[in-house]
Amino acid sequence: MSEYDIVKSQFIQDLWLPCVRKGGDYFFPRKRKNKELNVFTLTTDTNSQEISSFIKNGLTKQGNIFAWTHSHIKRMRLETEFSDVNVLGLSKYETSIANPNFLLKNHFPFHVINLDYLCQEPRCEPGRLEKELIGIERTISFQRDRMSECILIFTTLLNGNNMNLQTICDESDGIRMPHWRGLLNDDRDKAIPISDNQQKIVILNEILTALSGKYFYSIDLRTKSISLSDGAIAYSVVAILKERVNHAIN
Repeated sequence: MSEYDIVKSQFIQDLWLPCVRKGGDYFFPRKRKNKELNVFTLTTDTNSQEISSFIKNGLTKQGNIFAWTHSHIKRMRLETEFSDVNVLGLSKYETSIANPNFLLKNHFPFHVINLDYLCQEPRCEPGRLEKELIGIERTISFQRDRMSECILIFTTLLNGNNMNLQTICDESDGIRMPHWRGLLNDDRDKAIPISDNQQKIVILNEILTALSGKYFYSIDLRTKSISLSDGAIAYSVVAILKERVNHAIN
């Protein structure tokens, strides 16, 4: 078992599964078991344990799941393992969602959106984290178009790459909303590259909180970070996005 597999298991047991269970009780309060959550997940053919875990715990069923992977071979293997899961994707999610003809767009909304970028073989390539965050905003906007609440899970790798805050803000501000004054619209110098991984975590949470406000959601964050053997950090955050007039899930 790889280090990423071990990390994913910890995230599922300690963070994802407890939050998705609460989401199941919120979205289907009259069903004690066999919830029917609509789930979208980034996954991979070598480790799709979140799918099995959600099904085993009575939170969803195969026909309610859309799974995205980033290669044809991985897609074929997932289709073999899960005959009724809707398996999509031939490229990385954050690249595909920027396409105006994004093929998943018409399948929104989902109760659970699991953007596990760790499963997409993240590398030390410049701009990766920035692309992931812009992909998150586009995902939230599709959900907002359907006026739907959700549980959004975001998992990423924080390594030696700098975070370019100016790029993230510029891209986000290019997606206009009538009331919006800008992402992280304060006096900080966004041109200064961010190298410290703990500082990246603080800023990631700020960005998710700001994006929720941009799209008229309240937000409740639950987080977990795991240090890896190479000094990088695997970081996962669950953002419970709800209409502002409602209370957050306790």
